[in-house]
Amino acid sequence: MEKNYLAPSAALFAAHERFKESKLSKPRLKHHQLVDLLTDHSLGGRLEVATVGRSTENRSIARVVFGQGPIRVMLWSQMHGDEPTATMALFDIFNFLAAEDQQFAALRQQLASQLTLWFIPALNPDGAERFTRENAQGIDINRDAQRLQTLEGQLLEKIRKDFDPQYAFNLHDQNPRHHLDGKAAHMTFSAPAYNDNKSLNKSRTAAAQLCAHLFEKLAPWAKGHVGRYDDSHCHRCFGDHFQREGASTILIESGHKYADPDKRHIRRLNFVAILEALAAIASGEHEKQDYKAYREMPENTDGLHDLIIRNARVELAGRPCLADLAIDIESQKEELADGFEYRGTYVKIGDLSGQHAYRELDAEGLDFVLGKTFPSAIEQIDELNEANVLTLLDMGYTNLRVKAFPKGKNTSLLPLTLVDAQLHRPCRLALGEQANFTLQKNGKAQWAVVNGFVLQIAGNDFVDFTKNKLNLKHL
Repeated sequence: MEKNYLAPSAALFAAHERFKESKLSKPRLKHHQLVDLLTDHSLGGRLEVATVGRSTENRSIARVVFGQGPIRVMLWSQMHGDEPTATMALFDIFNFLAAEDQQFAALRQQLASQLTLWFIPALNPDGAERFTRENAQGIDINRDAQRLQTLEGQLLEKIRKDFDPQYAFNLHDQNPRHHLDGKAAHMTFSAPAYNDNKSLNKSRTAAAQLCAHLFEKLAPWAKGHVGRYDDSHCHRCFGDHFQREGASTILIESGHKYADPDKRHIRRLNFVAILEALAAIASGEHEKQDYKAYREMPENTDGLHDLIIRNARVELAGRPCLADLAIDIESQKEELADGFEYRGTYVKIGDLSGQHAYRELDAEGLDFVLGKTFPSAIEQIDELNEANVLTLLDMGYTNLRVKAFPKGKNTSLLPLTLVDAQLHRPCRLALGEQANFTLQKNGKAQWAVVNGFVLQIAGNDFVDFTKNKLNLKHL
């Protein structure tokens, strides 16, 4: 008897805010936050929560169980500690599964009666605490499926053997440089290969069908931004290992959306995609997909930059040139009291036609002028206001000396680069150097780039071209 497919993606997308776990708002998750939330769910009674192992540094690793159905499904997140998006989405899903609203009551009942779900949120709590890919040993857990030299990898393999899942979800974040024909990859899916030939057996075919199903379902909110992740065989990787052992395994790679550093949109897509997938498994809906549609999904590639300045008149090694400049902005690992530092640097110089970026600026007819440092030092940053910042940028000053440098504070999002009055070095145009410059016409600044972020200078005002983080609220 065919089961009804009860996961309307539009309703799930619209309802996400209702189930979103408000205590997880930033993508740098700490172990104690998850422990406290899991304790609340355990006391609530709708989910079964248990500690099933310990990390290298003795942090607890939990298993969350929902449902008593015949189809066994296993999901794990954050085996790379600096890939937290799916972990946040799983806690949204825990709220969804524990809720009692009537709108999704039938879907919950179907999931509970058809599936037994085992979730392992944040498999690598030591890496999460440090915000590093690897665990406390410095080992990439996802490359430990064969040797099993990590406690976390041993635990994952033990759970696989004990539970013997028919479906498995390996949940990751992907590099922000991935794109689909120039568009940022918001989410990509893969059915990992179990051999070098990428053969299709029954279990991998089901995984491919499920990927194609999710590609179709997410199109309304991410068309052109959803695709297929590389499925080249890696015998050391857990997804490939699970596939080889007979679990239909789906890799979900959370991507990036411009001006969304906290991954709110991507988290929402995770919420929809995972519940859509579970509903499809419970009803068999994905089996209607032609598995060949999986191969037709666009595959993402690397190389998307944060900013490309095109056609600027630049002097390189004393020679006037027409050049494009690619700039990438990376977050630093260290957590500060008021956020995370960012650093924008030059990564490519020259003819960058065919290269892509989140934002591009055509500087045709404009002169590239390295940013200057204002000769006088101010005592502290609260002396700044919009008027004097604009004046400095208009004069080509992108760097400002500060005597009382605000140690431990996030100054990377300000519209000026603050430098220690005693430790300053001049701006340089070279790969790896911080991107601070103006684009001028007839000696008058039209645009300013500060730490890789762009400001348009317009008369007596300035406009945040990136519509991102440059503002004086950080002063």
